[in-house]
Amino acid sequence: MLIIQATEQDLDQLFEIEETCFSHPWSKDSLRSELGSEHNIFLAAKVEENIIGFCLISVIAGEGTILQVAVHPEYRAKGIGKKLTSAAIEQAKELGTEVIFLEVRVTNTPARRLYQSLGFEKIDLRKGYYRDGENAIIMQWREQNENSGN
Repeated sequence: MLIIQATEQDLDQLFEIEETCFSHPWSKDSLRSELGSEHNIFLAAKVEENIIGFCLISVIAGEGTILQVAVHPEYRAKGIGKKLTSAAIEQAKELGTEVIFLEVRVTNTPARRLYQSLGFEKIDLRKGYYRDGENAIIMQWREQNENSGN
């Protein structure tokens, strides 16, 4: 598996993953717009010529937001989401990002565990955040100060 920068050439495969993974997927035009944004880190996981997942982080003024993480169902529970998200966080850190936020469904236990394993902590709850009325947990990651406590 390779982790690559997603490009416009990957749009059809990214959209296919989006439609497969989400009950209310983003439109192809929305994905195209995100691919073209200078504020975004858009990484894709590739096996041979096939994209099997992606991670999208928006970074503005030292603050990041994970907008989307998706892995094709056939490739879940293999650490791909963690590798993608970790690689995107590393790129965000290189851009000076010190804090990253995300929203995740209360019922999405695998994703919540993934984010916790990467150092994200629950900071709040957004009631009725999703179209179906489900609540979202707001999570936050902060750059660890290696010299703290010294």
